[in-house]
Order: sequence, then C-alpha cells, then structure tokens
Amino acid sequence: LREYIPGYGSVEDREMVYKLSLKTDSLEKELSARQVYFDNLIGVLTSADSTLITESYASYSGGEPQGSIAANTDATGLYFLPPVKGQIIKRYSTTAKHFAIDFGAPKGSVINSVGDGMVIFADWTLSGGNTVIILHPGKVVSVYMHNLSVSVKQGQTIKAGDPIAIIGNSGENTTGPHLHFELWIDLQPVNPENYISL
Repeated sequence: LREYIPGYGSVEDREMVYKLSLKTDSLEKELSARQVYFDNLIGVLTSADSTLITESYASYSGGEPQGSIAANTDATGLYFLPPVKGQIIKRYSTTAKHFAIDFGAPKGSVINSVGDGMVIFADWTLSGGNTVIILHPGKVVSVYMHNLSVSVKQGQTIKAGDPIAIIGNSGENTTGPHLHFELWIDLQPVNPENYISL
C-alpha cells in the first residue's frame, strides 16, 4: 500500500538506491587510495620527499637526510635482484607504451624486493590491483603490480630479497597470473632488463 503513497518508492527502487550508495562509497575509497598513490609517487619523483622518507633513507643508507634523496646521476653499475622466479612474457617497449616487463609465474609465487629501500605505497588500485612501490637509494623506484596479496606496509624499510607480495591476477589490466614490474631512475622509466641479472 505504501508504494502508492507519494514519497514512498517500490522495494526495487529502495534496493537500487542502497546498491548505488554502496558503489558510491567504494568509488570514493578508490579515489582516495589513488590520490594517496599519486601524491606519494609524484612527491618522490619530484624530490618533494616527506620527513618519513628522508629519515628512513638516512637509517638504511648510513647518511644524513639533506631534505631530499640524492639524485642518481650515473645509472651505470646499478644491479638489482630479480623480483620473482619466472619467465618474461612481455618485454619493455616504449613504442607500445609498456614501460615494464611482465613475469609469468605460477599463482602464489613469492615476489621479492629487488633492492634495499622503503615501501612508499602498498595498497589496491583499480588498474594494478594489489600494488607495491619501493623507493631505493639514488631516487630509484621499483613498482610491482597485480599481486594476489601484499605482505608489506607503507613506510616499512626492507632489504634486498625480502618477500613483499604473492604473484596473482588482481586489477583490471591483467589476463592471468603475472608480475608487472617497473623500474624508474631519476624520473624516467627504464628497461629493468638492463639492471637485473635474469
């Protein structure tokens, strides 16, 4: 009887409004998480390092923070551990705008940090799924996407070879279990194969 009284909708309308309200809340959380992601990444890449980053950098580099992390003026001689035991299934390509290498490995394989550093992002994003971003000395940033789960937290200091995630198939831009791995040096994406012995 209520649905015939002005101001009262049908049960279906109320259910639809409730579902839309839940979706709106989810979208707000996703937008907030993305904003944190971009603020942290842009801050690191533009030398607008937070106190937490510079203090953590000093603690594992043995140096004193100077307000920003020193730039890597010469990338020669930089070598990192492989992030996962697996095969490269998609290579770095500037023409295809794929600024990463994709490693194929069985779902559940452990992903390790390629070097000492500090986790500047460890959360879920729409396109990358469970994502970890690590800042290394010399303004080197490594990015690990599409993980099943993440085992580190933002602000955590880690060592080379420490487990940071489990390979998975999360996020929209994925077609199967793999690791999308990016390496950035001095604001520029670089081909990780030039810095990792595979």
